[in-house]
Amino acid sequence: MVIDTESTYISVLFDRAEESPGQLWMQEVDGDELTYAQSRELACRWADALRQLGVGAGDMVATIMENCLDSQHVWLGAALVRAVEVPLSPLLRGESLVHALNDSRCKVIVVAEPFHQQIEEVSERLKHLERVVVALSSNTTPASSFDIISREALMGRAKAAKDFELPKPEDIACVLYTSGTTGPSKGTLIPWAQLNANAAATDVTPFGDSEAFYYTGAANHAGARSQPLLMASVGGRFVMRPAFKTQEFWADVDRYGCTFTIMVGAMAHFMMSQPPSPKDCDHALKFVLMAPVLPNIEAFNERFGVVTCTGYSMTELSGPITNPNWKIDIPSSCGKLRAGWPHYDARLVDEDGRDVPVGTEGELLVRTEAPHTLNAGYLNRPDATAEAWRDGWFH
Repeated sequence: MVIDTESTYISVLFDRAEESPGQLWMQEVDGDELTYAQSRELACRWADALRQLGVGAGDMVATIMENCLDSQHVWLGAALVRAVEVPLSPLLRGESLVHALNDSRCKVIVVAEPFHQQIEEVSERLKHLERVVVALSSNTTPASSFDIISREALMGRAKAAKDFELPKPEDIACVLYTSGTTGPSKGTLIPWAQLNANAAATDVTPFGDSEAFYYTGAANHAGARSQPLLMASVGGRFVMRPAFKTQEFWADVDRYGCTFTIMVGAMAHFMMSQPPSPKDCDHALKFVLMAPVLPNIEAFNERFGVVTCTGYSMTELSGPITNPNWKIDIPSSCGKLRAGWPHYDARLVDEDGRDVPVGTEGELLVRTEAPHTLNAGYLNRPDATAEAWRDGWFH
């Protein structure tokens, strides 16, 4: 296992910046890129910028952005001033957006210009929001009901902060809101140690020293927080596109030399539906994390010359179930309980909490020996936290 279980992503990133300052680290497709040292500097500048806005220890900072350098570094900047980022989906509008912003009690939000209007539409219903930072695509700052400043003006006067304390593994790294399938969405408290456990779910045994991860998932999902840690831990690169585009996939892989990616089953299905080409195996991609797995996974692997792995997790967990060794024997299975750190234990129980026989459906309960490697509960929801965490097990 390459993950330093006693460290955090920020510590790993800053160590890389010392060891390999000029090494290319993070890239936007068709956009900007940063070395490890530049990434550290941008995180520290965001720390200073947020501090200028009055953000400090214990504060929540909301963001609404697609994958970009700022979506990664506002998060780190907030952590350096002991605040916590709350990344929200750009799809949130109306009541769902009001709920997330009021529930998290954020006073400051950093938002990409295309999503600013969504905030203005519900401005009269927001109880805590005071300041809005907008990343502009033009030279005109939009009208706002709040104290508004452009990202460009704010960062223009920000300097790389140096008087900060790095977070500890038990500290909260971010708050990720659930999809709300059983009621209003809840803000899940994610410790840095949980991100460590998420990243450690990937078997890096076959990795070389020049791997590059291609990320097209949402900026507010756990993968956007744990996969950069994984790549920084192996000294690789992290490449981002705002969203998955079937027709651009192989062009991006070729142009940026991407060797590793994550796909939901629908993405893999779209790729298999494209006409076969002699170039299907002529690319840098080697590793694919897929969930759920295509029934014809062997045909996928053979056609594209890759190996795949899968697993089961959710926002509150950290990849407790995986298939090891980059080999999927049963496509309909998400694998088995992960061995080693953080030492998972799991049960399947009936509605009365009794263990069910092998082969019987039940509710999954999970716990770990290593502290802080699962969620720390739900923000401002002690009732929901108590319901989910019972007798030391997460339900």
